[in-house]
Amino acid sequence: MLAVVSEKTGYPVEMLDLSMALESDLGIDSIKRVEILSAVQERMPGLPEVDTATMGGLVTLQEIIDYLHGLTASATPVPPVVPASTNGASAMPVPAPAAPSADNAELVGQMLAVVSEKTGYPVEMLDLSMALESDLGIDSIKRVEILSAVQERMPGLPEVDTATMGGLVTLQEIIDYLHGLTVTVPKGSPPVPAHPPTPNDIRVGERLPFELAGAAIARYVVRAVAAPASGMGMPGLHDVAEVQIVATQDATEEIGHALAAKLRGQGVAATVVAQPSANAEAVIHLGGLQRTATREDALNINRTVFADALRIAGAYQERGGVFITVQDTGGTFGLLTEPGPRAWVAGIAALAKTAAQEWPKAQVKAIDIAFEQQSPIAVAEHIAQEILAGGVELEVGLGGTYGRVTVVADPRPVSTRTRRVGRSDVIVVSGGGRGVTAASLIALAKETQASFVLIGRTELNDEPAIVQGVTTEAEMKRAVLNDAVAHGVKLTPRQLEQQVQRILADREVRATLAALTAAGSRVRYAAVDVRNVPQLDALLDDVRANFGPITGMVHGAGVLADAPLHRKTLDGFDRVFRTKVDGLGALLDATATDALKFICLFSSVAARTGNIGQSDYAMANEVLNKVALAEQARRGPSCLVRALGWGPWDSGMVTPNLKALFESRGVTLIALADGARAFVSDVLDGEIDNPEVTLGQGIVAGLPTHPITAEGRSARVLAHVTRQRQLLDHRIQGNVVLPIVQALEWMVRLSEACQPGLRMVRVVDLQVLRGVTLHHFEQHGDSMLLRCVPAQDRPDRLTCGLFDSSGSKRYYSAAVEMGSELPNLPTLSMPPVSGEQLDDDSYYGSGLLFHGPAFRVVDSMVCGDSTATASLSGLTTVGWQGEGWATDPAALDGCLQLALVWSFHRIGRHVLPMKIGEFMRYLAGALPGTLRCELSNGDASGNRAVCDLDLVNSENRVVASFKRLEMYPYGG
Repeated sequence: MLAVVSEKTGYPVEMLDLSMALESDLGIDSIKRVEILSAVQERMPGLPEVDTATMGGLVTLQEIIDYLHGLTASATPVPPVVPASTNGASAMPVPAPAAPSADNAELVGQMLAVVSEKTGYPVEMLDLSMALESDLGIDSIKRVEILSAVQERMPGLPEVDTATMGGLVTLQEIIDYLHGLTVTVPKGSPPVPAHPPTPNDIRVGERLPFELAGAAIARYVVRAVAAPASGMGMPGLHDVAEVQIVATQDATEEIGHALAAKLRGQGVAATVVAQPSANAEAVIHLGGLQRTATREDALNINRTVFADALRIAGAYQERGGVFITVQDTGGTFGLLTEPGPRAWVAGIAALAKTAAQEWPKAQVKAIDIAFEQQSPIAVAEHIAQEILAGGVELEVGLGGTYGRVTVVADPRPVSTRTRRVGRSDVIVVSGGGRGVTAASLIALAKETQASFVLIGRTELNDEPAIVQGVTTEAEMKRAVLNDAVAHGVKLTPRQLEQQVQRILADREVRATLAALTAAGSRVRYAAVDVRNVPQLDALLDDVRANFGPITGMVHGAGVLADAPLHRKTLDGFDRVFRTKVDGLGALLDATATDALKFICLFSSVAARTGNIGQSDYAMANEVLNKVALAEQARRGPSCLVRALGWGPWDSGMVTPNLKALFESRGVTLIALADGARAFVSDVLDGEIDNPEVTLGQGIVAGLPTHPITAEGRSARVLAHVTRQRQLLDHRIQGNVVLPIVQALEWMVRLSEACQPGLRMVRVVDLQVLRGVTLHHFEQHGDSMLLRCVPAQDRPDRLTCGLFDSSGSKRYYSAAVEMGSELPNLPTLSMPPVSGEQLDDDSYYGSGLLFHGPAFRVVDSMVCGDSTATASLSGLTTVGWQGEGWATDPAALDGCLQLALVWSFHRIGRHVLPMKIGEFMRYLAGALPGTLRCELSNGDASGNRAVCDLDLVNSENRVVASFKRLEMYPYGG
């Protein structure tokens, strides 16, 4: 472990101590943590697989060692590994609070070696007692990387539980955990290399590693689209002891009490509270509806809601619950209605989206409702209707001119370019001296030769003589450490990391300034905290006087501090959230009267989808997105405003192991050249519409909402006479029975709500496992649970089921396949059917079919031996109520009725449909006009009838089809 930590961080082994915290002492973030663990596993093939979530919670090197040791039940004794220092000199023995036992010495050695390799800290500087995050700077991503490297070195390590790993604090805890998982560690594991490889081959301070040319990357514009209510409610509300409605302001308290009353009227216990209790089971937070007088008021609302989420995070992480946020940004998340100053409240929705990923057992929803023009009673009614019978969409807008909406992202490349920016323009940039922002600016400079003013928080320092000519981070750490030792100064890993990173940062800024100058641009670097209003105003006044009018602004400044919600703090929130949004506010204020041609905000896809460990960062970037919408409306067509939600970049922080991890999830990293080109294209876009954009292939995999978790998505559905009155006419032996077409309709609705922007194209193996008699249909209704789970072997498929209200008894099951669009309508080619002609009296009037008036959609039939045909109508003709239909259940039931009559004529027995091999929908929703159903490939025996059905419109085009419909006798 110490050898790898030394190798990956550049800290000499003798400087490391196992008690050091990965992040605070060693600067090991989540990405570097993964890299170190991966390297340890490479060196120790016997290490078991580890849980990345547990790793994310380990703080020190000692805790990681303990965790890994705990994964191994009994390891074969091997000689302890004595890592070598990176300069080839003999290293000190691995320091630890207590000498490691023989059975985990190899694990310790490999772990320390990987941590060293992935963080750059010398092995001799590491100690297993070090906290991963606070001492070594190892965040959740780096933790996974380190673990992966350890597993590569020790292939025998078992798989680990990510949640357990996330709770481990030190390297020792990780070692213990891994040791506990391992029964035996194979002998002959590869030894620790005497000279660990340099973590980065790129030499620091040379030309930036990209050219202006680059490939186009996937680009999406974020839109709000109509999403009629599906009649599905959030599960769990009826099961909790109490729903806590958080309301702290007069207006929101009135809404809260009205909402509580409405929920109680539906059998849901609810009360209004000032803040949720730590053991709350269901929380509806109305904080985002509070009225605000200033921007500061709005930003504080984000903090308050975040603080309340922290209060419940531990319990929700463990057991789940219901968490609903409510805000007012116009009822469309600012996408159809300009949010104005309420854009600064918008981070709340991103908190909900991240919570939905971090709490897979929880039911989460973010509601945006236009509050100002409605009474508190009306707002409460909208909220109650949404959570009880709205739908399962994570983001829902309500109450505005546009009705119920959800958010999608449509693929749309930049199609036109303009010479918006040229040599005479002056562009002010925050956070543009380094990294991806710098790469983007250099590309724009090459294209336009505009002038740039780069604003950074710290002064550029002269480079110390001891590192001049040093080109790798590990060598630099060794040089700085040796100099400190020579001067009698003892550095901690964190102090060493800070010094080296400051030197590297200064180098990178100088390289950026040189590259901008080489591109033909005037450039100035100013050390100013962009949030310091007097300093910023003075700087921009000087820029206007000496550079010329300011015509462009780029905001790229921001910080990360990854941690799951249950480990976040308000201090950390302030650092991440306020750095991003306060800087933006200050820049907008300082340039409010400048005739800007463009404003470009560097946002993140984390705001669009949420991202585990980045709740505060996602919130900050969601505020940027909505402020961009408001600023575009304020500035008008003379100024282009864009918030670019970047996916992960293929930059120096992403190692090959982490890149492979991203790619395994379908995420393609953005190359610097490609991202820089995309930035230039958006800045020079000839169209100013759609200020909110996401960029990156696979970042949403064509799916513009928060990703559905492995646990799937659930919804509560209620069969009640007030909702589906037509079911009164679907009785068997006097009992109201749920039709298979209603179950199919629900499954399609849930599937499409789980993945907005995609469509159901095929349902496979729809089975009736047990019929559903609706005993309470005319009283309080029959509640059922509908669930869709991603199929492990098919990314385009969801496994869906309809259950009883407890979720324990399955009624229906099916697999639903999704696609970007519906298939084209095929033309049916089938010879005329010859056989017995039947009128409606011969099947409805005779009692052959049990269907009442609302289901009597078949006008006439002709039944042959293996074929049949019927003329029928859809739900509009027979007057079914409702909206947002995914299919036409009336017409589809008419097809099944034809199959029932044909089966009776073949085997002389009443049958019911029990399985559908395949259902295809070529046209969604209610089907107009006269329709025709053609039955083919019919085959019937004494106890079974099978056939295919095609539903055809007046143009002889197939609008829906059933293949391999299986029917079986019932009753006498």
